[in-house]
Amino acid sequence: MLETGSDKITVVWAHDHRLSDRLGGAQMTNTLMIERAPDWCNVLEVYPDNLDHVKIIPEQVLVVLNNVRQFSAPQLGKLTDVPFVIYAHDFWQHTERWQTRVYKRLIEQAASHVFLSPLHKTGFESAWQTTLPEALVCPPAFDLDKYSCLEHFDKECSPDDVFVYLGEFGAHKGLADMDAWAKEHSVKIDCYGWGDLSEYLYLRDMGTLKPETVPAFLSRQAGALVFMPADLEPFGRVSAEGILSGCTPVYNDNVGSLSYGWQTLEDWQDALAEAPDTFWQHLWDTYQTSQAS
Repeated sequence: MLETGSDKITVVWAHDHRLSDRLGGAQMTNTLMIERAPDWCNVLEVYPDNLDHVKIIPEQVLVVLNNVRQFSAPQLGKLTDVPFVIYAHDFWQHTERWQTRVYKRLIEQAASHVFLSPLHKTGFESAWQTTLPEALVCPPAFDLDKYSCLEHFDKECSPDDVFVYLGEFGAHKGLADMDAWAKEHSVKIDCYGWGDLSEYLYLRDMGTLKPETVPAFLSRQAGALVFMPADLEPFGRVSAEGILSGCTPVYNDNVGSLSYGWQTLEDWQDALAEAPDTFWQHLWDTYQTSQAS
């Protein structure tokens, strides 16, 4: 049995992103932000399959509800008996009727909300028909030292560029629009990820890349990064990876990172460098407010 009591504040981080064989943006965002946790807290990651072994002692505890689609109603009840923050990496999509009722209540009762971009916040509020004026809008954490922007990202792309896409080969990622764009511009797009591309004529399945190789790959081998999600993308980690690596961005208006309005490479670097401190300071302030009330 894991217990949360300690001399430090315990941040119980609840999420269901245990997909080690297909490490995506949500997992990387969680991992990097947790790695930046300050000295005043201990982070205890909980999943649906280990929560029953966790004893949450109310004193000195703050819960972070990340993406929690796989948690049952009783499990969510256990997590929200103490002050909690909603740090969603999506829009809290759901398939069960009970989730509509429970999620709505949690959204209303959360001590705070943190969103990955202005677009994420407005999309979340629209989906749940609510307004969250006090929410923090904060980009995810990045290891900026791994990225080397050799050229400015606002250069025009050329048909001679190497066009790449990184991520899941799913319809919600805008593969049909990518295929149509590639056809219009008479180029092929090299796609690295997982899924089925057999129905697309201009998208080439190049297999997978190890996450740790992505920065060097983008900096040295890619000319333009294509990212045209069909649905709103809360941030779009790959979009920032492309910018930080000097790729020409070929993005649409559904990419959350673009809603910040950063105009230069320095804007992107500065905002991403500050993000972890901003996030953890917000959690500290939220905890202090909850204790005073």
